Amino acid sequence: MALDEDSALETLTTLTLAIGEDKQLRRWFDDLASKPAGERAKAIRVMSKRISTEGRDGKLAQAVGLLVDARIFAAAQAAMSESRRDK
Repeated sequence: MALDEDSALETLTTLTLAIGEDKQLRRWFDDLASKPAGERAKAIRVMSKRISTEGRDGKLAQAVGLLVDARIFAAAQAAMSESRRDK
């Protein structure tokens, strides 16, 4: 899925805010980095579906699903690192 620059920034913002505010989601996200790409992609799809099934924010479910793209995952990791340094 191709994202324009504004959508990509909005998605990244949605992700980093949600991950930063939710301890369970943050733990899950941090654990993704140690997984091989295929296993990470499967975990991302499962979490995205779970968020959607639980009736949580649809934008969050979509944003989590976009982490399958290695570029978005790397950008989210960088944003989270930056966010943690700012605290």
